[in-house]
Amino acid sequence: MFNILKSPFSLFRNNRATLPLVFRSRTRETAPETQQPPRITGWRTDTAACSPSSGGRSRLRCLALVLMLSFANGASAADSVRPFTVGSLDQILAPRAGKPFILVLWSLECQYCPTELKMLSELKRSHSKLDVVLIATDTVTDTPQVGARAKSYGMGKVEQWVFAEDMPERLRLEIDRRWYGEVPRTYFYDRKHQREVKTGLINKKFVEDWLARNAATDS
Repeated sequence: MFNILKSPFSLFRNNRATLPLVFRSRTRETAPETQQPPRITGWRTDTAACSPSSGGRSRLRCLALVLMLSFANGASAADSVRPFTVGSLDQILAPRAGKPFILVLWSLECQYCPTELKMLSELKRSHSKLDVVLIATDTVTDTPQVGARAKSYGMGKVEQWVFAEDMPERLRLEIDRRWYGEVPRTYFYDRKHQREVKTGLINKKFVEDWLARNAATDS
């Protein structure tokens, strides 16, 4: 009788150590249901790391990502844009002595500039000797945008400048005393560097006629 009564307690005591193992096993089996889904990395997720409540290391990582993306998108384009200051016009004219070229004044906010620049880009594909120089009337801080925008218009390989003076009036006077800042404004320089100026959008036929007169086409 004693052995019979003792047996259940003995059974419990002998198997007591296995109970936590059962619980741990069940916990492992249900764990995947409580885990968070894999994190999808994206712009929203990454910029959240820059919030004031995030840790310093996360903010630094986000800043590094933004800088890398900005560099990849605009660095090469920005490198091709030179600062236009007093005396820069002479730097444009000197190496082109005896050669015809087109000088285009434009800006990021110009409504008709994209149409003109795209048209000139198309002409350059069929007239490889066509020499075009771009001067953006924006500010030097806009250099990355200027380079990227010109590239999107197909003009990324032409010589580019951007206004880099605190007083843009000085630059306007150097280029043309009769110019008051309106864009697009296009100067057609012949071989003697006598120029013909056009304000506003120019058409393709006019440029083709100018090319024919100045023998700037391929032969």
